[in-house]
Amino acid sequence: MGGDEWIQARITALGLARRLDEARQWLAAMRQAPRVSAFQAWGDFLMAWLDHRPTDTLAGVSALSPLKVHDDPDFVFRVGWLLCDVGEHEQGLAYLRQAVAKAYFVAPTLSASRSFDPLRSDPRFQAILADAEVGRKRASAAFREAGGDRLLGR
Repeated sequence: MGGDEWIQARITALGLARRLDEARQWLAAMRQAPRVSAFQAWGDFLMAWLDHRPTDTLAGVSALSPLKVHDDPDFVFRVGWLLCDVGEHEQGLAYLRQAVAKAYFVAPTLSASRSFDPLRSDPRFQAILADAEVGRKRASAAFREAGGDRLLGR
């Protein structure tokens, strides 16, 4: 993970832990460095999320839509997670579904994060979680069958 990715992951983690002042400090530092417009748009999205401004968070997603990064399932999942966290469940679920469809099987996060608590009884969320659990089990089995445990020294 490069420097920018690490900082962005830290901002997200701090925000999800509700350590908002720290997250804002890291975001301010990240935004000080010269960046291309894509980084500005991502910074705007993160600030709107940290400030719990759902409308501006959605606007931030729109500003990011033309970027190639939408091919990255981690990015897609993170956007969906943060949209759900800010209460934009319809859009958030669409992003989560897309991430799982791209083989991003984050069942433990979907199961544990309080950001998804309001969605636990929603059949659409339950289906996304079930697909993530099935995909994770298949991926884990394929890893073991290919000798992955040996690679890890187990």
